[in-house]
Amino acid sequence: MKNKNFFLAALALLAAQGLWADVLISEFTYDAKKPFKSDDWVEICNYGATAVDISGWQLGDDKYDEGGTLYTVPDGTTLEPNACVVFYSDAAFTDIYPEVGNILGPTGIGFGKGEDAVVLLNADGEVEHKIEYATIDEGGEWPDGSAYSNVLVFPYADYNNTWQTWNVSEDQGGSPGTKNAETSGLYVSKHSRNPNAPTSVTAPEIHIWAYDADAADKQVQSAKIFYSTSENGTYEPVNMTLSEGNEWVCSLPVMAEGTTVFYYALVEGADGTTLRKYWNAFRAPYMYVVTNDPVYSGIVINEIMYQCLDTAYTNTKGNCKNYEYVELFNKTQDEIDLSYWRFEVEKEKYRLPSGTTLEPGEFLLITDRKAAIETVYALPAGAQIFEFDFGLSNSGDTISIQNANGQEVDSVTYKSTAPWPTGCAGLGPSLELTDPNADNSLPASWGASIAIYGTPCDTNSVPEPAFALVSLLALAAVCLKR
Repeated sequence: MKNKNFFLAALALLAAQGLWADVLISEFTYDAKKPFKSDDWVEICNYGATAVDISGWQLGDDKYDEGGTLYTVPDGTTLEPNACVVFYSDAAFTDIYPEVGNILGPTGIGFGKGEDAVVLLNADGEVEHKIEYATIDEGGEWPDGSAYSNVLVFPYADYNNTWQTWNVSEDQGGSPGTKNAETSGLYVSKHSRNPNAPTSVTAPEIHIWAYDADAADKQVQSAKIFYSTSENGTYEPVNMTLSEGNEWVCSLPVMAEGTTVFYYALVEGADGTTLRKYWNAFRAPYMYVVTNDPVYSGIVINEIMYQCLDTAYTNTKGNCKNYEYVELFNKTQDEIDLSYWRFEVEKEKYRLPSGTTLEPGEFLLITDRKAAIETVYALPAGAQIFEFDFGLSNSGDTISIQNANGQEVDSVTYKSTAPWPTGCAGLGPSLELTDPNADNSLPASWGASIAIYGTPCDTNSVPEPAFALVSLLALAAVCLKR
């Protein structure tokens, strides 16, 4: 099961100030076994420095937005700093854990034994924390039904919704209602490289900002960078030096032209606990390609499907939320090597695999559901489609394409409201660039596709003189939805 990835630079700044989301899902069970067969329970804890009013907050599973059961926290409920509260499914919990008094329920919510999600919504109905889990029988990411619970070990890490920051509880039965003994305050809020695109004569400096929320001065004990010229090769350690505050720095060796360098950070707390910091939650390392002539232009974001029409593709849950895509276009006369290029949207990021190239005038598609694209379209032979579990906001988002060194090549911040084309907001059309040479940061450079489901991996359908046709198609789309 795919996991979502998390926070970008704005939240990194908040983390540096100790302001990560305060209230998080901290422990849960979904298939408990004897002698702790208490049915499902979920613990949330306040990791912040101030009390949080959680009145009106809700707990649900992966069907929370499709009419599934939601439990609402009663009015007047406040969670003090370092305090926890347990949502319990039924009376079986109170029989097994009679000593736990800080409880809410019964919720009547049962979480799936194979895969599901634990979702915490704030009083505004926004997702505060969401844990998607999937039991894998052998060497699984999350433990299957047992007498142990799932425990959040690194709550301050920027990908604290994935199995890499969770663990199985040290003791059978877990520790519902109290802050987990396994919890570590380690986190890395920011990373930078100078220069960002090293050449064959530069030794790049790597900077990280590392913290231990449990330490009085928030200082970590030590920090290192491990680097390799092969992603799955042997990684060599380089000690980092504390610069000032919580900033650590080191230099990596000068490398020859064309060398690909992979690296990650490791920080250690005073108690000996260590945290590895990767580029994303899938444990992909940071990386760069040593080059004296990097590509900074030529690839454009050419089409965006951010809110599909329900009738286009219906998944097993009866909706089309897994039918979004971003199309890239090579507007140059040269083949461009896109190996390790980066696609980022808000807090999610994906890296194209090594060996990816784009010929002149060729398209490339990044989609959240390849099966949907192949079902709806007769795509051109050899169309390049890459699947990544991301989501585009229906109201507006920022999409960025960066080369292998992290240099931004193109970026678009779209909106669903005027002056951006409004016919794309769930009515069927995609956002299409009217001219690949136009400034695609401007709303006037975009139009709603004439083709009702967009034109992925094909020539855009705009501009067209018959603008009335767009309105007609949009109207027809509304009728179809009814």
